Amino acid sequence: MYFPKITATPEQVKYALDAVTRSLQTNFNDYWKAQNEQANAAKTWRFDGFLGEVLFADAYGLPRPTECYGLNGQDGGRDFIVNGANVDVKATRRKREPYNAKCLSFMPSVRCIDKEDSTTQYYFFISLYEELGVYTAWFAGSISRDMLQARKAGKLYKAGETIAFEGRNGITHSQPIAKDCIRLDATELKPVKITPELEKMYCFQCVKL
Repeated sequence: MYFPKITATPEQVKYALDAVTRSLQTNFNDYWKAQNEQANAAKTWRFDGFLGEVLFADAYGLPRPTECYGLNGQDGGRDFIVNGANVDVKATRRKREPYNAKCLSFMPSVRCIDKEDSTTQYYFFISLYEELGVYTAWFAGSISRDMLQARKAGKLYKAGETIAFEGRNGITHSQPIAKDCIRLDATELKPVKITPELEKMYCFQCVKL
C-alpha cells in the first residue's frame, strides 16, 4: 500500500503550538496546572491533534482552524466539511517510523465514536513521528463513523484489557488500556485522495508500506 508522507514546516508547527498554548492557558483548571506530568501529556496530545488539523487543511486547500478548541470537544466532532460530510481529523504520535501499513494504527475511543450528540460522519487518520523537532506525517486514510459504530472494522478493547505496543527500541510490550477503544490499522481505511495541494506539501512523497 502507498501512503502520502509529508514534513510539517516550522511555520505549521509554530502555528499549531501557539494555538494549543492559548487553549491550555484558557481552559486548564488549577488542579491540572499543578500536575506537571498530566499537563505536559495533555499539551502533547492537543498539539498532535491540532497539527494534524493544520496539515489536513493545507493538504486539501481548506481554511485552517484558527484556534485549538478546549479540552472537552466543543467542535462537536466536526473539524471540517468535505464534500458535504463532517470530518473529524485524528492525529496520533508514533515512537518509531512505520515500516508497514499495520504500523499505522489508531485507537479512537468508544465514547467518542458512540457519543450521541457527535456530528462526525467520517474520521481521517494521520500518524506523526517527531525527531529533533521535525514532524513527519503519514496520511493513513479515512473510515465512516457508521462502520465503527456497527463494529465492522477494527478490534474492540475494553478498559483494563492488555494490548500490545511496539516500543521505540522495536521490542513489543503489553500494557492495560485506560478506556474502551477500537484499534484500527491503515489496511482497514479508505485510501487517501492525492490532490494537487497535497502534492505541493513540504517533502511530499508516496511511500510504500
